[in-house]
This record gives sequence, structure tokens and C-alpha cells, in this order.
Amino acid sequence: MHSKVKYNGTDIFIAIMVLFCSLCFIYSYDVNAVLTITDEFKKCLFDGNVKNFYKIAFDYSVVENEPGYLPLYNILCYFSVFLMLLPIYFVEFIAGTSFIALKTFWYKLCLGAIALLAGERLRKIGKQMGLSDAAAGSMKNLYLSSAFVLAGAVGFGQLDIIGAYIFLWAIWFYVKKDYVKFSVVTSIAVCFKGFVLLFYIPMLLVRKKKDSDIIKNILLCSILPLVITIVCRFMSGYSEVKEEAQNSWNHLSRLWEVYFPTGHSSSAFIITVLIIFIFAYFMNSDKDKSWIGICCLSGFCFMFFIRFNPQWLVVVVPFLCLAVYVFEDKLFNALTFLLVNVGYLIMLMIITANGTVHELIVDGLLGTFINWKNPEGYLIGIIWLNNISERTVTSIFYAGIILMTLSLIFELRGKHLFNIPNKHSEQILNKSTYINLSVVIVYTLLTFAAHI
Repeated sequence: MHSKVKYNGTDIFIAIMVLFCSLCFIYSYDVNAVLTITDEFKKCLFDGNVKNFYKIAFDYSVVENEPGYLPLYNILCYFSVFLMLLPIYFVEFIAGTSFIALKTFWYKLCLGAIALLAGERLRKIGKQMGLSDAAAGSMKNLYLSSAFVLAGAVGFGQLDIIGAYIFLWAIWFYVKKDYVKFSVVTSIAVCFKGFVLLFYIPMLLVRKKKDSDIIKNILLCSILPLVITIVCRFMSGYSEVKEEAQNSWNHLSRLWEVYFPTGHSSSAFIITVLIIFIFAYFMNSDKDKSWIGICCLSGFCFMFFIRFNPQWLVVVVPFLCLAVYVFEDKLFNALTFLLVNVGYLIMLMIITANGTVHELIVDGLLGTFINWKNPEGYLIGIIWLNNISERTVTSIFYAGIILMTLSLIFELRGKHLFNIPNKHSEQILNKSTYINLSVVIVYTLLTFAAHI
């Protein structure tokens, strides 16, 4: 029998914080784009005209002159959002009118709930790997209190959290050594966020050494994304959407061309990833924790070489949390995670335009009741942050990545950077969640204060 999970005050407070960020921070541009396109998908679905969905949505983005309103996701993603919005669509059908605000808040609330489910799945993964109830619960809270989840995914309202949640289910099956389900569930996650393959492949190579096993699992992982891609390509307007998206954002080229300060470019990301994959293949599979370190290195490679969108990194965070709690250098890994987390939050808000942050506040739930002012001259409501350069902030972020990379390389070689007694490590781990959450809370309070 499964023991009943006991939730403490910290669990409840963090859950409230996740839901608060879901409702009180809304990036209307992206959220409205997803909801508007999903409305078009609903009309096409009910009219039996799904084949022309991409063309209709593409024409709408051209008329509105809004590249962000392009239907950038595949039909599985929009169908998933459609299912999330079914209760609101039913209410709209009964009332005979559209409830845009209600739909927005319901959508954000669903994303917050999915984040909480992702944290709970990570807790169960920790338990399956031998962590105590307290340690697994603390790891879940570290995940949920990170700026990657609260700000990058939930606060901005991005679909990436759905892909991250599905991939956590895949990791669950991987830990239980059910590799068929691992590959099948990963195939669903790939449909939401393709770069989960950056973690799937080394995880597979660590455990599977026979070519036949590798090929079989990769085929299982490829079938669903391939089928959906083929279906989309036969839909009218899909090729035009992809061409316009590539011209507007050039996402695919980021993988192949890494630009250095000297102005030169190279395929450094692809080369480094291939080296990591080869290393994973020749690694001793008896080391049950090695896949965590390999996935962290793959994630760090992505962070270091690619001009990423902030929400993309939510898929990487579970591996960082596992590294903090599972590996021996818990203290050092916890401190470097804090460094990466703080650097990420400040970098996210400094590089993000002031208008965007103001929009996050005004369009949130509290903006419905309070007439927030726009703090001109402030970047995120904190004057001193205006004096911090992007280079300084990114240096904090990448310093944490480099230090944690060194720690993981030592771990994979069976060595440790530091030899700190476990009791001290446990104390730091218990406090790390509160420190990470405090960073987000202080930022949130100061930002709201600047708008009063």
C-alpha cells in the first residue's frame, strides 16, 4: 500500500505562491495569442474544417500584422488547450457570449495546476530513487519555488510547462526501468517541446547499449511526432506558417550557428551535444545516478550556447533539482543552483522590457480591481537594477552553470569537489527552498510596490 502523503505549511504556502503567480502575472501578448488561435481551432473543429485551420489562423495574423499570433504549435498542442478550455466554452455556449477575462484566468489557473502536478511527480521520482519523504518533499518545493517555474513558465503563462510535466512522467517510467513507456510518453512530450530529445537520447544511451534496443526505443519515440508532423504538412497553410515563423524568429538556426563576441560563428552546440551523447553511450550503466549528471550537462550546453527563450529552461530544472538532492556534493550543488536561479530571475527581468513587466502586473487578476500606475524610469520597480548591466547579470547566471558543471563532472568520475558532513548538507537543503522562494517573493513585493 502507498503511504499517504502529508503536506506541511511550506507545501501549502508554495502551492498558493504558484497559483498567485498564475493569476496575478499575465503576459497578455503570448496568452492572448494562444487563446485566440485556440478559438480559431475550436471553430474549425466544430465546422469540420480542421484541414484549413493553419491557413485561417495565418490569414488572421497577416491581417492583424501580429507575427506572434501565428499558429506556431502543432494541432496536438491546440487540441490540448481546447480541452483545458472546454468548461469555459460550455459556459460561453450557454450564455451566448464570450468571456475573455474568465477564459484567460482559467487558462492561467490550469497552467499553475499543471506546475503543481509536475512538482508532485518530481517528488514521486525522488521517492522511487530512494529519497526520504522529507527530502523528496523538499526537492519538490525547490522545483516549484525556482524562478524557472514561477516566473519563466507559470508567470508568463507558457505551454512549456505542459511538455515539462509530460516528460516528468517519462522520467518516472525511466526510473522504474520501463523503457517502452519511457519512449512512448517522451514522444508525447516531444510534440509540446522538441528539445526534450536533448535529454531523452543521453538517458537512453546511458542504459541501453545494444543497437537494436536503441533503434527500437528511438522509433517508439519518433512515431507520434512524425505522424503529427505529416498530418500538419497536409493541412492548408502549414508551410506558410513555418516559413513566416523561421523568417521572424529564426529558431532553428540558433542550433547550428553560435555567435561569439569576436563575430565568428560555429556549430559549437551541435558538436558539444554529440560529444555528450558519445560519452553517455560509453558510460558504465551500473551507475544509477549518472543519467542525471549527463542530462544536466546537456541542459547546461543548451543554456551556454543557445539564445534561449526563458520558458524553455523549465524542462531542465527537474534534473538540476535531482542533482542537488541525489549527488554527494549537496551543499555545493545547492549553492550553485541558488546562483543560477537568482541570475536567471534578474537576467529575465532586466533583459525583458519595462513595458512587459508593467503589462504582467496590469493584466493580472489584481489589475482588475486596482488601477496600477506605470513607474516610468523603473526597469522592474527597483531603481538599483537599472545600474546593472546585462553582462554582469549574465555573468552571475553562467558562473553558476560553470561551477555546477565542474561539480557534476567530478561526480560522474566518482570524485567530489568538497567533503561536507551530511548533517550540514541537509540543513542547507532545507533552507535552499526558502532562500529561492524568498528571492521571488521579495522581487514580487517590490515590483507591486513600485506600481502603487
